[in-house]
Amino acid sequence: MHPAKLKGTIMKTILAADIGGTNSRFAAFRTGEDRQLELIRSLWLNTAEFDSMKAMLDQLEKENFDLPASAADVSVMAVAGPIIDKIYSNPPNIDWDIDLSELAGAVGLKKCALINDFVAQAFACRTPVMDAARRILPGTVDPAAPLAVIGAGTGLGQATLIPLEKGGYTALAAEGGQASFPFESAAEVKYMHYLLQDTGEPYVRAETVVSGGGLSRLHHFLTGERLEPAEVAGRLTDESGTLRWMARFLGRLSRNYAPVSYTHLRAHETGRHISYAVFCLKKGGGGGGG
Repeated sequence: MHPAKLKGTIMKTILAADIGGTNSRFAAFRTGEDRQLELIRSLWLNTAEFDSMKAMLDQLEKENFDLPASAADVSVMAVAGPIIDKIYSNPPNIDWDIDLSELAGAVGLKKCALINDFVAQAFACRTPVMDAARRILPGTVDPAAPLAVIGAGTGLGQATLIPLEKGGYTALAAEGGQASFPFESAAEVKYMHYLLQDTGEPYVRAETVVSGGGLSRLHHFLTGERLEPAEVAGRLTDESGTLRWMARFLGRLSRNYAPVSYTHLRAHETGRHISYAVFCLKKGGGGGGG
């Protein structure tokens, strides 16, 4: 995504979508020769209410959305899952796949592409949207260093943003949610055995632990209450055992990911503090990993 690639191209309208396991967000943008984006309108849809990507795009017209898919000059869909050739994805937390080779003709898409949702998150970290980000701990951003992005939602997302020598950035998505989660104490090993029995999976994936579903399972393990993720999040307090355990788990994933992707982060000192603060601030908000 180097600025030079846009020279000589005037994109009039852009349909951007973030297709997650729980929510899907659509935004219509207008841009001119100065390449400055103007947000026209945004819309959230419940992903589970639709049986295909086409049905979701059709809903835009039913909602009188300002920019239906067929009218957009460019459409970019960020999907919570692996992407093949920029046209296909079979997201692990969505019941249907997305194939632009079929979808483009069916709904009249012009220029279109799929990208991983955390690739989109990574590029967003170098845009003015970060002016509204809340600083958890003091520090200085080194624009020449790689930047690690990690987030939990319906699933677990990871990506790394890497500066290029000639300017611009490239982003690398990671499916770290499929890796085996590292448990570190006797109490955590008991939780590991609980998860193996509860999920029936052959090993405990990181996404099984750090995600919305993981929040529900952890609360059930610690309290005996079986609640939906939003219900658990609504009950979190500073003294909550569920919060402390989940913050520790997210901090551990951040610590383990940082040496690979962002060497300036003293993860052993900051990871748990950051994740504890994130969960206190978020209190069940959506986003992150689909």
